[in-house]
Amino acid sequence: METISLALAGAVLLGIELTIPGFGVFGVAGILCLTASAFFLLGGGTAAAAAIVAFYAVAALLILLLAWYLPRDSKYNPFVLWERQKSSGSNDLTPVVREYAGKEGTALTPLRPAGIAEIDGRRVDVQSQGGFIDAGTTVRVLRTEGGKVIVEAKNQP
Repeated sequence: METISLALAGAVLLGIELTIPGFGVFGVAGILCLTASAFFLLGGGTAAAAAIVAFYAVAALLILLLAWYLPRDSKYNPFVLWERQKSSGSNDLTPVVREYAGKEGTALTPLRPAGIAEIDGRRVDVQSQGGFIDAGTTVRVLRTEGGKVIVEAKNQP
C-alpha cells in the first residue's frame, strides 16, 4: 500500500509542477517519490538500486543523443532560436535618431503624446512635447533624448 501511495504522491507532485510555475521543488519531490516507489516495487536492496541507476543512466544517455542528433529544424525544437540576431543597442540607434534634430515631418497618427510621424520619408516613432497633435499635422523635431524623438506642432510658437 505504501508503494502505491508513493507513486500517487509522485504523480500528483509532478502534476502540480506542470500546472504551477515554480522553482522545480514539486518536480524534484515527485521524481523522488516515483523513484522510491519503483525501488520498493522492485523489492528493495542492491538489485533494485542497480536497476534504478541503470534506468536513469540509459534515460540520460538517450536524452543527450536526441539533443545531439535531432535536426535543428523548428518542428523538432520550436522553443530555440538558432539564428543570432543583431543587437540594436543604443550605440546603433542614437546616430540614426540624432540626424532628425531640427527637421520637419508629418504626423501619420495622432500623437497622444506618442505616435508615428514621417520624417525624411521614413516612419519614425515620436513623442510630442506633452500635448495632443492630430494626424496630418506638420511637426518639427525639437530634440532627441537617447532613442526618443521629441516633436511639437510646427504652428506652435
